[in-house]
Amino acid sequence: MEALNWMPKDAILVTFASRSGSTAEVAEVIAYEIGQYCGRVDVAPVQRVRDLRPYWAVILGSPVRHARWLPEAIAFLRAQRATLRLRLMGVFQLCGSLCQDTPQNREAARQAYEEIRRTFPEFRPLEVGLFAGRVSEEALLHGTHGGQSALKPGDWRDWEAIREWGRKMGKILFGMCQPAPPARLPPEKL
Repeated sequence: MEALNWMPKDAILVTFASRSGSTAEVAEVIAYEIGQYCGRVDVAPVQRVRDLRPYWAVILGSPVRHARWLPEAIAFLRAQRATLRLRLMGVFQLCGSLCQDTPQNREAARQAYEEIRRTFPEFRPLEVGLFAGRVSEEALLHGTHGGQSALKPGDWRDWEAIREWGRKMGKILFGMCQPAPPARLPPEKL
C-alpha cells in the first residue's frame, strides 16, 4: 500500500467525465484558477487517467444525467479507490436541473452527489461544487437528460461561480501544501 506521504508529489489533477464537452470546459476553468495558487495542474478525462502517483490532490467532475453521475466517473472512483483514499479531493458536478436554482432542484442535485457518498463512504472531499450545466436541444429530444420536463435548452453555467469555486479550492490546497511555520523562531544573532 502506498504511504500517506503526499507532500513530495508535484501536481494536482483535475479530471472529469463529459459527453458533450461542457464538463471538460468547466474542468479547464477550475484547473486554471487552482493553478493561480498551486502551480502545476493537469487536466484529463477520467478515461485517460491511469496513474495517480504524481498527484497529491485530485479534483473530480461529472455531469448528472438521469439523476446520476456518468458511468465513467463512477468507474474511475472504483478503479482508483485505494489511491484516492490517500489524496486530497474536491468534487464538482454539473446538473441541468439547476438551470432553475430552486430549493427542490438544488436538493435533487445534492442527492446525485449523496449517491456517490453512499457508494464510496471513504471519500471526504474538501469541497463539493454544484453548478448548472449546459442543456442542448438535441439532448432533450433524445432524452439524455432523463426526460426532465423542467429542463430548458441553453448554457446555464455560471462562470463566475465556477471560477470562484476554483479559486476557493486553490486557496484551500495552497494552505495545505505550505510547510508549517517553526514553533519558535531562532534568536537573532547579536
